[in-house]
Amino acid sequence: VMSNLDTAGISPAISGLAHRITASAPTRFDKAVALQRFFTDRRNGFRYDLSTGPETSGSALEDFLFRAKRGFCEQFASSMAVLLRAEGIPARVAVGFTPGYVDGDERVITTNDAHAWVEYYLDGYGWQVLDPTPAAQENSAPSEPEEKTPERAPEPEKNKTQSPVPNEPEPEVPEQSTDRSEAAQPDTT
Repeated sequence: VMSNLDTAGISPAISGLAHRITASAPTRFDKAVALQRFFTDRRNGFRYDLSTGPETSGSALEDFLFRAKRGFCEQFASSMAVLLRAEGIPARVAVGFTPGYVDGDERVITTNDAHAWVEYYLDGYGWQVLDPTPAAQENSAPSEPEEKTPERAPEPEKNKTQSPVPNEPEPEVPEQSTDRSEAAQPDTT
């Protein structure tokens, strides 16, 4: 985990950005969610593109975060990992594939389904997955939070590994008439 905390070479501008984005986030989990939303909230101007903006400052990372704000999954994942590390949260970039598509009885996955996302470490919970890449197509991860976003995001389930495939559909769950106000809330401190 310690090697996933390397902050060598992070400029004061990038550290300052991380601190501003996470200033009101009380826990490491809340900081990670705030950083993900920084990239996926359309109001911040980031967009998925197979080409990146021109380098103008001598720092591709600063150009991406402060000027161009366009790129593909590798730019989003690596940028978020750096911002997480600037906040003292161990982070790494994972590379794999999205689910592809079903063709008859087979699932087809091609190089077009290659993807990168972020994994960050929470004590007691292990490595957690977040995808900061704004939607590039209909089957990508959503680019904006749902309309009803809770004031505070729920903690991930303890010691449960999340799927590294960010676009896998959720299983259907029958509705229950449980009063959510009585549901146990995880300790997020």
